[in-house]
Amino acid sequence: MRKLSQETIKHEIKIGILQAKQLVRLQNKEINERQFISNLITLQETSEVFSDSTHNEHWLEWIEEQLGNKLPNLSSGSFMTALLDIDALLSGIGMEEDIYTEEEYREMVDYHTELYKEYIK
Repeated sequence: MRKLSQETIKHEIKIGILQAKQLVRLQNKEINERQFISNLITLQETSEVFSDSTHNEHWLEWIEEQLGNKLPNLSSGSFMTALLDIDALLSGIGMEEDIYTEEEYREMVDYHTELYKEYIK
């Protein structure tokens, strides 16, 4: 697996945070499900890592399934928790490989926390 730039990783993290923000908007009835899915697709299309059609097809199916997930946002099995799962995201883009240092990993987790505070809380 090739090592991604910090900019690319930060972009992927921001996509996840912005998708979670859209979920908050849906839950607050600021947008409907159709708008929510459209907004998530628009965000996902900016991904430099998860852009192949097979991944996006499965991702969209997962999003549609999650719309029925009524667990509270802070529950470990909630839609929100899944969207904000930084460890799963970083693992999915290869940050658990030996090509990244612990410091680089920690920096991305800290960046995720900063964005979470800015956009979600």
